[in-house]
Amino acid sequence: MKILIGDDQTATRQLYVAMLEQYQCQITEATTGREVLLSIQAERPDLIVLDHNMPEMTGYEVIQELQKSPEFKKIPIIFITGKNFDQEFRDLIKLEVAEFVPKPFNVETLLEAIEKVTGRPLPPNP
Repeated sequence: MKILIGDDQTATRQLYVAMLEQYQCQITEATTGREVLLSIQAERPDLIVLDHNMPEMTGYEVIQELQKSPEFKKIPIIFITGKNFDQEFRDLIKLEVAEFVPKPFNVETLLEAIEKVTGRPLPPNP
């Protein structure tokens, strides 16, 4: 499985990569919204873990762009956000984001979201 991680925080991406190594996935990282879009075109990921707050384009803007493509709008997205349930959040729900993970979250929350979206069982705890 190919997973694209879109987050501008290096430490956060490293945490996600460390967590996802248990899944034996091919992981691609992007640090800006534009990089996310370019990586999607180049890598064709099976799943996107996308933060809302990124430079150049927000995660929300990335999702809006993906919705314009019949091919890319089918890629499930786990959207990471610290935003409250404002109008922007409600609009995201309409865009069919597969899962939302509110910040702050623990490792288990993200792994459960990945399991739910992919249908793959969680790896055993070490």
